[in-house]
Amino acid sequence: MKEIRALPVTLEARATGNDGEQRTITGYIDYGISSVVLTDRWGDRFIEELAPGCFDESLKTRQVVALWSHDTGQVLGSTGSQTLRITSDISRLSFDLDLPDTQAGQDAQTLIQRGDVTGLSFGMVVKADKWSDVDQDGEKIYKRTIIEADLYEISPVVFPAYPSAGIACRSLEEHIKKLEEDLGMNETPNNEVIQTTEANNEEERSMNNTEQTEVRTVPAVAITATTDAREERAAFNHYLRTGELRAMGVSSATKGAALAPVDFAKEIIDGLNDDVVMRQLARILPPISGKSAAYPRRTGGSGAAMSLEGEPIVPYDLTFDQVVLTPKKAACLVEVSNELLQDEGVDLAGYLAQHFRDEIGELLEGQYWNGNATGANLQGILTAESVPGVKAITRIPAKAADIRLTDILELWAALSAKYRANATWVCSSKMEAEICGLIDANGRPIVLENLADPTKRYLLGRPLVIADEFPGTLTAGTDALMVGDFKKAVYIADKASIDIQRNDAIGFNKDTTAFRAIFRTDIALVLPEAIKILSVKAS
Repeated sequence: MKEIRALPVTLEARATGNDGEQRTITGYIDYGISSVVLTDRWGDRFIEELAPGCFDESLKTRQVVALWSHDTGQVLGSTGSQTLRITSDISRLSFDLDLPDTQAGQDAQTLIQRGDVTGLSFGMVVKADKWSDVDQDGEKIYKRTIIEADLYEISPVVFPAYPSAGIACRSLEEHIKKLEEDLGMNETPNNEVIQTTEANNEEERSMNNTEQTEVRTVPAVAITATTDAREERAAFNHYLRTGELRAMGVSSATKGAALAPVDFAKEIIDGLNDDVVMRQLARILPPISGKSAAYPRRTGGSGAAMSLEGEPIVPYDLTFDQVVLTPKKAACLVEVSNELLQDEGVDLAGYLAQHFRDEIGELLEGQYWNGNATGANLQGILTAESVPGVKAITRIPAKAADIRLTDILELWAALSAKYRANATWVCSSKMEAEICGLIDANGRPIVLENLADPTKRYLLGRPLVIADEFPGTLTAGTDALMVGDFKKAVYIADKASIDIQRNDAIGFNKDTTAFRAIFRTDIALVLPEAIKILSVKAS
């Protein structure tokens, strides 16, 4: 998982060479200096420092790019072209960056010379780190020492500070878990542990050279530091193990199901937002508290007109209707052995959160794209109809049985210009393999990788997202590729809570206890014109 850090550093802009035309900025990152206190996404506080030489192995094999304020569209240089030169010694990592003769390069020189930009941000993937406990102003917090990491990018930035938002730091979770296990065995906890991430596995690295995303297999549920939240968590854990509700809220909609604490529900919903492609693309509306919610949808007309001075403004003639979102029930069931249930050392809430996230996420991915609106099913955007028998999203047929560059260009041209600025391409993995082999008239591939993040790709300058629930057969008459502004075209609305119900009777003969999670959500295609689809030519 890529981590972004920013530090106040000394940046200097100077002219080099006899003619003074080459503009170069220099800077450095000190090793062994503690950061400000950080907070991870689960509320644990820690400080961080870079061990001397932690980037040395990465610098031998990996290209590092310099970006202007993390903007991948404004590349300032790279180690591959020697426009960025990085050295490392016992005390610091230093760099010299030859600025390009571009607007970004000119801005960087001017703003650094004036002192407006005084910080340096860098992106890394940590491969090995060490955790220990330290005393900070009378408070016991964790200290992370980064022993080895892959350096991907450096960026001059305006605000030289560590991020204040919660940081996802898996190795801290593992460190805390080990301390808890050690305490549970009545042993003296080891307060210094070296964690080596999956990226250090040689077999994985030989199979896949791209950046790996960390997945928490048994996550700790996000719990805030407030007393009320901890009491709520304790009551929830007690319910999971015993079935006694204590002070927990009860949902009338499910006749006795327990309302999961806000932090537990957030853990699942945040995971769904990460895992389900459509939830990354669409506009997620504020949670619905009632049975449904109606939102206005423009259907035609104009809301603006030219008027002469002194003359009355022409009344608008916009026409609207409403789109109603009624969250439907996505339910998931899991049986847990009673031995596991009684083991106080097991993070039961975390186990259930991950299971519900995985299962409900897989279900919703298919529903959001291809649901047929019958019975309990949602109305997927690919199957939505404007009138019976007519798909709501316009299909542009390819000229031949295969997909060619001209087909993709015609699809792009069919999308109104006002939707292109925030457009995203979507296709299946099979279609991705097809278009990655296409080149333009100058022999350049039309699909390009993000230099700072090899896992991300761009088609004609806009992001390309892979959704495996999108049709992938590439047979005659099927959808192959789509593009559009999904934030304007698609709305998703959820109920705010997640209902959890426990049942001892289902698994009586198997000595198991069943848990059911209910998450309510709905999706609506509100502006079909903001999306276009390329289909394979019908035979």
